Amino acid sequence: MESITPHQFYALLVVAILELGTIRIPRALAEAAGADAWLSAIAVFVFLTPVVLINLVLARRFPDEYFPSYSKRILGSFLGGALSFLYAGYWAVWMSLVLIEFGHIVRVVLLEKTPSELVVLYMLLVGLYLARQGLGPIARSAEILLLVVILVVVFSLTLTVAAGGLEFTSFLPFLADGPLPPLKAGLRAVGEVQGVALLLVLYPFLRRKAQALRATVAAMWGTVAVIVVGLAVVTQAALGVSELINTVWPVLSLERVVKIPFLERLDIVFLMFWATAVFTTVVIALYGSAHMLAGALGFKTHQVLLFPLLVVTFLMSSAEIPQATLEVLGQAFGFVTLAFTVFFPGLLLLVAALRGVGGVRG
Repeated sequence: MESITPHQFYALLVVAILELGTIRIPRALAEAAGADAWLSAIAVFVFLTPVVLINLVLARRFPDEYFPSYSKRILGSFLGGALSFLYAGYWAVWMSLVLIEFGHIVRVVLLEKTPSELVVLYMLLVGLYLARQGLGPIARSAEILLLVVILVVVFSLTLTVAAGGLEFTSFLPFLADGPLPPLKAGLRAVGEVQGVALLLVLYPFLRRKAQALRATVAAMWGTVAVIVVGLAVVTQAALGVSELINTVWPVLSLERVVKIPFLERLDIVFLMFWATAVFTTVVIALYGSAHMLAGALGFKTHQVLLFPLLVVTFLMSSAEIPQATLEVLGQAFGFVTLAFTVFFPGLLLLVAALRGVGGVRG
């Protein structure tokens, strides 16, 4: 059985969760909370705490079992297998939506005349090669890519702040309508933070399971929360609330208001960050989908299922979807995400407790 270290577990969580959904968060929060959007960004990760804990507690109840195995023990072979199929489909759709939006961004920002299908196909083929090697190589790649992500974010945010042009009056008035609007906005945005359900795939491979909680806290609140809140604060200060609401990808629009003499295309720097995060998300989701299907179907290896999943994902990603429609689908998918990160894990945990299944802590 393959295994990953706590640091690799941490790296996989960070790079999987930091995908394109985090680009939309500042705009969605500004629409709902106005000047208090930055507070809503903090609230998102407060509300994520029980969500993450539900998934972690479920995984710890079956420390050495894969999800398809213990879901069948809890719900029975048919329902447990069907649930694994649903998770595989969920991650396939997630990959497709991420790739469609990434194709839109690349076409607008960088390669106007290049078909987005080529960009998507290239990313899927490279992801297929890495996913075939197993979780170990994926985890080692995630460690390297995480360093790239952190360096790009720190570099970009530092230059943005140093260049000036930030208007901190954008944060006023403070709590003009009380604390309820930013709290509501934060609660609604929880579904935008996808990737949490990957805990259920990654946990059985963790070598030192006693460090799972520490690694998860470091990933979710020590890294992802810091980056997302930092981007929310900087975009709000740079663009202002009204501009933020009317901007499709706020983070990529910083170049319009932040002028750095030696760096004319700040959006390309941010694009490097998102390309790294998107690629890793695709690889992990592709592996997770194949892993779930293999377990549900009783296959000994996930490798045989990777290519069919790639074809299905590519066909879905090739759909011509207008940006406005894509945004609506993204919002709807946020509610679907809550089903796979809250409802299904919570249901499994409850039924397992009632039936006395599992209970060994890792």
